Amino acid sequence: MADQTPCGICRKQAEYEIVPPRVTWRCPRCGVFCYDSLEGPPRIRSPDHMVRLAHFFRRRFEEAASKFLLEIQGRPYRPRPYQYLAACYAHMGRIDEAREVVGRLRGITPLVIPDELPLRNPEHREFFLAGLRLAAGETT
Repeated sequence: MADQTPCGICRKQAEYEIVPPRVTWRCPRCGVFCYDSLEGPPRIRSPDHMVRLAHFFRRRFEEAASKFLLEIQGRPYRPRPYQYLAACYAHMGRIDEAREVVGRLRGITPLVIPDELPLRNPEHREFFLAGLRLAAGETT
């Protein structure tokens, strides 16, 4: 099943498909894939996560960092915003701040670099992981 809903970044109509047990979102302008559970219609869910990811992958690091900081303030127990914020800071060249975020992330979970990522685009996945590795001090 495919339907239309507005993208949180560009306000263009973005297609989504229901692929149990998730809803797959793809913005036609920025190409970011996001996922939601099937617990409710996608139109009810906030597109804020799409906004944060789209800023990050479009290399709008200042906007992305501010959005990730807001997410961390609202839900400080979730590791994913810390991971993206650390990668964002690393790509901005703010390594000390990135390592500080990684330190806070280690207080939540020992797994700094995730085993699984809900990113279909291999370039997006590698871009995120490269920043996170740099923030974590890994060379591989």
